[in-house]
Amino acid sequence: MIAALIWRPAPWTAEGLGFAAAAGCCFAVGTGLISFALFTYGVPVSKLAPIWSCNVLVTLAIGAVFLGKASELDIVKLVAGTLLIISGALLVSSA
Repeated sequence: MIAALIWRPAPWTAEGLGFAAAAGCCFAVGTGLISFALFTYGVPVSKLAPIWSCNVLVTLAIGAVFLGKASELDIVKLVAGTLLIISGALLVSSA
């Protein structure tokens, strides 16, 4: 945020601020639900960390599908990254 205030690469709009606020609220709700699962159900962090790490895949899917960035994706890097994320999640959850 400090960098955005200093360099101002693009003007701030009410729509952009609304999206930023919505993204922050969604992140806060997700973090709260994970904390709820940790404390209420006694789930170890090692079981939730892989799920948390897979949010990058959801972000990629949203960007590709809804923002029209699918044509800019390098399929080889996408598949390799996806396999690394999923295999890392499986390794951590099975430990």
